[in-house]
Amino acid sequence: EMLHLANMFDCPRDMQRSQDIIHSITDLLNQYDELWLTAKEATMFIEEAQETPWVDIDPDGMEEAGREFVSKVKKLPKTTKESDAFLGLDKHVKEFLKTC
Repeated sequence: EMLHLANMFDCPRDMQRSQDIIHSITDLLNQYDELWLTAKEATMFIEEAQETPWVDIDPDGMEEAGREFVSKVKKLPKTTKESDAFLGLDKHVKEFLKTC
């Protein structure tokens, strides 16, 4: 509907720029959603691992899971890698891996 109005008032080029900006912002938000989902998963896993009784700990399994989170964090979109959220998550999962 908005494109129809833009064509009626002879300004489709302005509309295209606006749509491009909205598309870019949507992509960026999706990338940050992926970052926050990964942070949530990692935090939940680490908290569960910290609450595990010593007799129930599987060191190899925990270390493997830690490596998987480090790998998952490395694969996050490039646009998120300079953010404080990414840097904090990266540090958090690497510190967990060191404790395994």
